Amino acid sequence: MRIRIKGFTFETTYSAAALVSIIVITGKNTSWAMCTLAVVIHELGHIFAMKLCSLTPSGIHISAFNIRIIEKERHNTGFVKDIIITACGPAFNFAAYLLFIFLFDDFAYVNLFLGLFNILPAVSLDGGQLLYMVLSKRFDPGVASRIIDILTIITTVSLFSVELLLLFSSVYNLSLLFISVYLLLTLFFKKDKYL
Repeated sequence: MRIRIKGFTFETTYSAAALVSIIVITGKNTSWAMCTLAVVIHELGHIFAMKLCSLTPSGIHISAFNIRIIEKERHNTGFVKDIIITACGPAFNFAAYLLFIFLFDDFAYVNLFLGLFNILPAVSLDGGQLLYMVLSKRFDPGVASRIIDILTIITTVSLFSVELLLLFSSVYNLSLLFISVYLLLTLFFKKDKYL
């Protein structure tokens, strides 16, 4: 589905709609709403940083594997601006955690988790993007990409191992399993891995 309003394109895929449907059907609506709001805060961080760097987003693309803000000039922004734009997503989640910890702690912890999750060194996450940018300054981009791919696999296996340990103590918590599968799928199916 694609909607265009005054030069801004909002696009979502069927896989994203299916994922949202599964979450709504199987989860609590308040949990789903808190997660959605935390993701919106995260993406607003990226948009805020783009505006700070004098860039104007032209759209947003939502799929089951990622949310991507479309900005045509992003590839020509330079190292420092790319770092700022990428880091502001998790930074906004950490700021929301600090803001809400005494007011609404459930929402604060959702933001903390999302911020921590996004700084993991994996392909589709901000941590992987940041690490790729830093490594690309020192190594060939192909070598940097392979390093991040290996770190994605290590992160996925680590999360999966922790999930197996959690399953022995709590039968119903499969969240890390879903995260592990997500990270593994993004490694193989994400077309534009970096920026």
